[in-house]
This record gives sequence, C-alpha cells and structure tokens, in this order.
Amino acid sequence: MNIPETALSDTHAVPALLSELQAERRHACEIKTLYSKRGNAELARGEATWKMGRIVNVSRHHVGLVLQCGVLPGTILCLEPLLPSWDGKQALTARVGSIRPGPGRSWFAGCELTRALDDGELQILRHAGDLDGSRQN
Repeated sequence: MNIPETALSDTHAVPALLSELQAERRHACEIKTLYSKRGNAELARGEATWKMGRIVNVSRHHVGLVLQCGVLPGTILCLEPLLPSWDGKQALTARVGSIRPGPGRSWFAGCELTRALDDGELQILRHAGDLDGSRQN
C-alpha cells in the first residue's frame, strides 16, 4: 500500500532510526539481580520491597530483564546486581520501555538506564560469571 507523500506532509521518513536503535551492541548475560519499583527515598529509609530478577542482556545505555511480575512502561526500577565484584557500587536505575510475557509466569522488560554505565561497570556486567567459558550465577 502506497501512501501519498501529501497525506503525511508533517511526517518525515527517518530511515536510520531503527539502525540507530540497534547500533549499540548488547551483550548476553545471566546475572541475578534484586529489583525494586520504589524510589531513592524509600530505598534510603529501608522501605523498599525487593524482588529477584535476572539481567539477560546489557549495553552501555540499556538492560534487558526477566522479572517476577509485569510492570507498566515508564516504571522506574532500581537494580542491585548480585555479584561480588559489584558489591558497594551504585545501584542502577532503569526506565521500563517495553514489557512482554517471558518464560513461565515471568515478564521480559526492555529498559533504558537513567545514566550510562561507565567502562568498569560495563566490563563487570559483560564478563560476570564467564569464567573458563562457563556461565556462573
């Protein structure tokens, strides 16, 4: 179906958009993480409810999560990767961009990090548990 250009006069084709979104390389991983839907104030007061999830892919600006329950797009999640090498590092904060059913009763959430990972953080998450070619964690 061809749509005449005049029908969409205020719309411009953006052929690079999809490729730009996919340009950032994502790294597959399998990392247990605690996650909470509460904000920083609740976390500081110890009032947050933490659940167990998994980080299944990561890039400098994005993270893919498997969660125990569905959340709405736009929800802010606080993440604490359960890695000895992460101990004491700043918690990650991510905004849910998309959500879909995952394996079993879980949900897959595609999220944008609220701040880019620094080189050290990205390195830790990329190589977490990949000792001698086998996944741990």
